[in-house]
Amino acid sequence: MERQIDFSRERQMLCGRCDHRWRVDLDWIDRWEQAKETCPGCGITCEHEDSPRVTLDSGDPALDDDRVARFSWYHTSTQPDWPTRHFDPAAVLTPETRSRMSRLVH
Repeated sequence: MERQIDFSRERQMLCGRCDHRWRVDLDWIDRWEQAKETCPGCGITCEHEDSPRVTLDSGDPALDDDRVARFSWYHTSTQPDWPTRHFDPAAVLTPETRSRMSRLVH
C-alpha cells in the first residue's frame, strides 16, 4: 500500500507538563525552537525540561500491527548501494575516536 509522502505534514505535539495534545505545522515548530511559541494548555516554553515535544499520531495507520506489513517502506541514504553486504560505518573512524567510543560503553 502506497501512502503519499509528505514531509511538510502537520505534527502531533504532547506537553510533558499538562498532557495537552495538538497539531502544528513546521513553521510553528521553527518558532517553537526559537522560544517564540508556548504550549496552548499551560504556556510552557521550549526552554523547560518537560516542555512539549513532537510525538506519534495515534491515528497513523502505520501503527496498526494488522496493517503495517501492507505499506511500502522507503529509506534514504547517502550510500548509493545501501546497504552493502559488508557495510561498516565504523571503518572511517580514527583509532582515537574508537578508543573514546569504547570508553563510553564500558
